[in-house]
Amino acid sequence: MDVSAQSQLLDASSGLHRGSARDSTPIVHRLTGREASAIVNDAGAGCFGYGDLAVTRHAGDVTGDFDGVFVYLRDMDDNRFWSASFQPTAAEPQHYRADFSPGRAAYHREDGGIHLETEVCICPETDAGLWRCNISNRSGRPRTIELTSYLEWV
Repeated sequence: MDVSAQSQLLDASSGLHRGSARDSTPIVHRLTGREASAIVNDAGAGCFGYGDLAVTRHAGDVTGDFDGVFVYLRDMDDNRFWSASFQPTAAEPQHYRADFSPGRAAYHREDGGIHLETEVCICPETDAGLWRCNISNRSGRPRTIELTSYLEWV
């Protein structure tokens, strides 16, 4: 998996906290196990592989926001939808932050009082890709939120 020269490959030992996915230079983070690997960017796009095999579709530019494992949210009351990370919907959140640290990428966003933290990691012992979503309703009223995951296998 090549990383475009126009991106910044994160030195994971230092960690990163980015407050906007609209910054001009994408930040790319690599997660690895023994055979499994993932490359994700600060907007939430990326690709996953196992050894020399692609697991998800990869268009060849991890700085683009085309590919990845995505989670969509939909408010069942008003039919409004957005994604767990900035991409793929590019819906402007009230708050957004991408945190990269060794072995982990986390996306935090808040939309209409719904706070979501999505964590992505590759388990080094089992080579499993893990995605965890924690959702909190901070709006002060009952909400029904639907979550749908999506990826394109290859």
